[in-house]
Amino acid sequence: MNVDWVDMSGKGAACSWTIAIHAFHPGFKPDLPYVLLTLGLPENVRMNAQARGIAASGPRLGLPVVLAFETVTQGRT
Repeated sequence: MNVDWVDMSGKGAACSWTIAIHAFHPGFKPDLPYVLLTLGLPENVRMNAQARGIAASGPRLGLPVVLAFETVTQGRT
C-alpha cells in the first residue's frame, strides 16, 4: 500500500470510452450527454476522465488527449 506522487506528462490517448446519457449524480445532469474516456498515459497508467470539447460522435481509439483540471468551486477541482 506504499504510494508516491509522480509527475506525469499530462498527455495520453483514448483507449476506450462511454457516452453518458443518464447522470449518475444530479450535478452532472447539465453536462448530458458527455463522453467519459479511458486514457492510456505514456507512464503506463490508465485513468478515466470526462472529455471536454469532444462531441459525442467524435471519440476514436488513439485520440490524442491533454489532461487539464477545472475549478468547480473555491477549493474543489
